[in-house]
Amino acid sequence: NIKNKDIFWEINLSKHLSKKDTIVKSFIFKDTIVIMFSTGKIIQFNKSDGEISFKQDLNLSDIVSIIVNDNYFVFNQNNGRSFFYSQ
Repeated sequence: NIKNKDIFWEINLSKHLSKKDTIVKSFIFKDTIVIMFSTGKIIQFNKSDGEISFKQDLNLSDIVSIIVNDNYFVFNQNNGRSFFYSQ
């Protein structure tokens, strides 16, 4: 709650991430929060309790932007390469 600065839940992701991982994109979809990282890691949480419901590592590097459209994801690398995935 932003008004009274109460935190609903908190999670430590250090065992799932490295120092190279930076958040590139995050969004809320129905009852989940999805966070996508510069290394191609994707972590999905239940937004009511913070439990991890899905993890995926695409083993990419230098992701600078991610485009999400329906069930399609485009990962764009710093070197100009793009990778297209469907959910």
